[in-house]
Amino acid sequence: MSGSSLAAAPTAINAKRVQYRVGHGGFHASIVRPIKTGDFAPLSYVYDVGASPDVSLLGSAIGEFVYEMTSASLLTLDFVVISHVDEDHVNRLPALISALKRANISVGTLVLPWLGGASKLLGLMRLRDKDTTAIAAQLLQSDSAVTQFAASLGFRDVTFVKASSGTIDDSPAPDPIPDGTGANHVPVPARVVDSGTDVAPAHAPWEMLVAQLAVPAAILDGLAAEITKATGLDVENEADRRKLVDTSKTRAQLREILEVLGRTHDLARPGVTLTNWSSISLHSTSTNPYARHTVPEASALSFSVNCEHAWLHTGDLPLHLDDVWQEFESEWDRIGVAHEVCTVTAPHHGSQHGHNINLYTRFVTSAVVFTFGLTVGTQRGVPKWSKLLDPKPVMRHLRLHGALKLRLLNNRP
Repeated sequence: MSGSSLAAAPTAINAKRVQYRVGHGGFHASIVRPIKTGDFAPLSYVYDVGASPDVSLLGSAIGEFVYEMTSASLLTLDFVVISHVDEDHVNRLPALISALKRANISVGTLVLPWLGGASKLLGLMRLRDKDTTAIAAQLLQSDSAVTQFAASLGFRDVTFVKASSGTIDDSPAPDPIPDGTGANHVPVPARVVDSGTDVAPAHAPWEMLVAQLAVPAAILDGLAAEITKATGLDVENEADRRKLVDTSKTRAQLREILEVLGRTHDLARPGVTLTNWSSISLHSTSTNPYARHTVPEASALSFSVNCEHAWLHTGDLPLHLDDVWQEFESEWDRIGVAHEVCTVTAPHHGSQHGHNINLYTRFVTSAVVFTFGLTVGTQRGVPKWSKLLDPKPVMRHLRLHGALKLRLLNNRP
């Protein structure tokens, strides 16, 4: 019709979203494809690749995911998003990459939280003594060394996500760095993006919004100052961070400093809490107007839905703390996302150290996924480590809250 234009119809998509059964850990995968071939290049990504202490289910899940990729004739996994650098979220990253390589599938961008020296030290403290081979240890090096490690795995580039109020003082270096084995890996290109950035490529009708919260500078600065006072070492120096976690004496000093810090700032288990505080949350959804539908698919290893609505991933965020929850809610309000989502992955595997009922008001969902481990041989649902990780109180609270579907992806056969 002359003088008028018709709006183009939304691109029809298929968005298969899978949270795999891995026990205590996390492995989510999304594959977004056009219904009509050629409308846009497919998009694929995973969120976290780890489990602890048993990784057998995760190994099976990786195999199932690679089969999905090959069945869809996909040649690249576009993104691997790591919520935070704990072993139970990252320890099978090389296994995933190896399985993809065997299937002739390349990897694109590694997305990580940007961490300052104090936060990296807290992560290193959570590893076993002198465990320099852990994948988390590789990802807690200087930013330039992390980009070198990413290159050794085959990633095309690295994206660091920082809190909007954060600062960058450890910029990736452009030159090859010796890795201590006589080989050099040229660091892949790296960029730093603010919390709230959409990292999805422009070609797909899809967005991947990543958010990171700022740990209060007073806490981290106070920690750094006390460490320097007690040991003479600087947390911003990578060699000094290694020295601080290298001996029983320095580890004991660090634990004492953390205990005082926790009492001062009313933080239970401050080392764990502060590390989890850095978790990247991911809100991923179609940019099209979408029809309401959430279609569960049967699988022994997963909770799978075809859903264009958002799926919200929360890592191990300690949302039970008022300060964390208020910043989390403010950040997503600032970013400006819709309230309705199809699924939320419960924070910190569904433990009380992460639970906030307000999450399910701010993000109205039909399903909540729990990824927790059970003691081998039990039929009573006993958590693997302690009552602090027991998901049952949270499940009871959510059932009282409303008609939410609770999906339990534990390690029970």
